[in-house]
Amino acid sequence: MAREDRTKRVPLGTLRSKLTIPEDLVDKKRFQPRWVVDRPGRLELAQSGGYTFVQDPDMKVEVGEGTDGRDKSTTAVCRTVGTHEGGAPMKAYLMKIRREWYEKDQRDKQAEIDKTDKSIQEGTVASQPGDKRYIGSQGIHYTP
Repeated sequence: MAREDRTKRVPLGTLRSKLTIPEDLVDKKRFQPRWVVDRPGRLELAQSGGYTFVQDPDMKVEVGEGTDGRDKSTTAVCRTVGTHEGGAPMKAYLMKIRREWYEKDQRDKQAEIDKTDKSIQEGTVASQPGDKRYIGSQGIHYTP
């Protein structure tokens, strides 16, 4: 019997995720990975936020995957995830950001959410001077 080249056999018809990130592509202790769809301006926005493309110059395209394994002109890891209006393939690119930057971004986003929650509880969300709101002595109560 001939020796198989594949490292892992996945039976046909088995559920599998297209967007699973192989462990050897991103050092998850140092970087936070994220799939970013190529909608107009999205990739540039991610790059301006500190994300970089995950490169895999040795990527092997699996049978049946066509050229989805990577972009034809680069070694950036990408997958076809749908179609844009007009029928062009929509791709998601695997990008990564330094873990400490990602964690700071998450803290900053949470601070904004906390600020909005506080203004809702106080009844001051989107308030304008002189809008004569009545909140009462107990304020507004909700469970986030």
